[in-house]
Amino acid sequence: MDLETLQLNLQKAEEQIATGIELLGRQEQVVADLERDGHDAAMALAVLKTMERSLALQVAAMEQLSDELADAKLERARNLRTC
Repeated sequence: MDLETLQLNLQKAEEQIATGIELLGRQEQVVADLERDGHDAAMALAVLKTMERSLALQVAAMEQLSDELADAKLERARNLRTC
């Protein structure tokens, strides 16, 4: 991928992670509310665990994009020096 595409993909990934963190917080509140009110929170907890795993995968993908972007920038700088 070229630098611009990597940067755009990284920006999108960061935005998705920020949204995921916000949604995770809401789900944590749902679980807390259910438990506080004496309701069965098993399903809400299962959803929360799935969301946590999904967010962890998104973070890993973002980190990989960040590494790819750093490598692409380094390669570009090397190519500029050899010209």
